[in-house]
Order: sequence, then C-alpha cells, then structure tokens
Amino acid sequence: MVRELSPEDLRKALEGRERLTVVDVRPAAERQEWSIPGSLHVDAYASLRAGDRSVLTEFARTLPPDRPVVTVCAKGRTSVLAAEA
Repeated sequence: MVRELSPEDLRKALEGRERLTVVDVRPAAERQEWSIPGSLHVDAYASLRAGDRSVLTEFARTLPPDRPVVTVCAKGRTSVLAAEA
C-alpha cells in the first residue's frame, strides 16, 4: 500500500523516533546538498524517471521487513514512483 506522507508528518515521525526506513532516491549530487539523518540512499532518480522500476528490486530485498518504508526525493514525484516499485 502506498500513501503520501507530508514533509511535516515525516519530521514529526522522525522526531518521535517512529520505526521507519527512509530511502532517498535522488541523484548523489543532490543528496550531498542535504539529506535526512539515518536515511538510506539509492541513486534511482534517472532510472525511475525513464520508467525502469527494476532499479530498486535488489535494493528492496535489503530493507527491514518489520517497518514502513518512506521514499523521499526533492519534489515528491519520483519518490511516489519508487514507493510503487
């Protein structure tokens, strides 16, 4: 199930120490500008925008199965593609 989480709700969840896995799908250069502490990174932006959702298949197998995964990007569009993948 994919649902949208506002930046404010994500901030509250992180401050409340909710058990989440945050996955940043932005290009590495953008991640160097800012990142969410404790987030995981997979440079999947270009592949996802090109329609290749298989870029996350192997990475997804490494995610903890006992917690929700939150995908993030700069504007929220590519993170939705990542969440659906």
